[in-house]
Amino acid sequence: MPLLEELGKVSGRWLRPLAYAIAALLIALLHLLLLPWMAILGVVPDLFLLLVLWIALRQGRFAGTIAGFAIGLLQDVFLADVLGLNAFAKSIAGFVAGMFAQPEDPQWMETTDPLRLLGFVLVGIAFHNVAYFLIAVHPLAAPVWESVLKYGGVATGYTAAVAAVGLLLWRAFRRRTISER
Repeated sequence: MPLLEELGKVSGRWLRPLAYAIAALLIALLHLLLLPWMAILGVVPDLFLLLVLWIALRQGRFAGTIAGFAIGLLQDVFLADVLGLNAFAKSIAGFVAGMFAQPEDPQWMETTDPLRLLGFVLVGIAFHNVAYFLIAVHPLAAPVWESVLKYGGVATGYTAAVAAVGLLLWRAFRRRTISER
């Protein structure tokens, strides 16, 4: 029996990262197939970023930074973006959002006020978009403030709106499953 328990611990350690990897691949498919129809002013919500922020808030700074780099690199390769740009920006976002995490308390996200959680997500989105759009858009001869506000502002608002809907749906689902127990 001790061998089976050890095998269960080892497989449990790989289950969550495997689920995150599968989620990232599904998001890549969504970005290619569905999100182009959801574009507003040429901007789509960054679901890759929301996955990074989820991981960071669940697991902490280190996991958020590593996830940000890996998922950002996947986004760069899969969506033919400037190689390393999303990896850099998402690493920053994962680190910043991970500072708010409380990984020692697995229930902290369920007990924290949803507006506070959304605030943490918004901070991560803002850091990501400032880093991304300063590098990606500023060299196009637009003033820095205009680049960040025009491009980063729309992207931040759209991604935050999707995050708010996702957070409310997740909270409703969690309450329903907890009440059924």
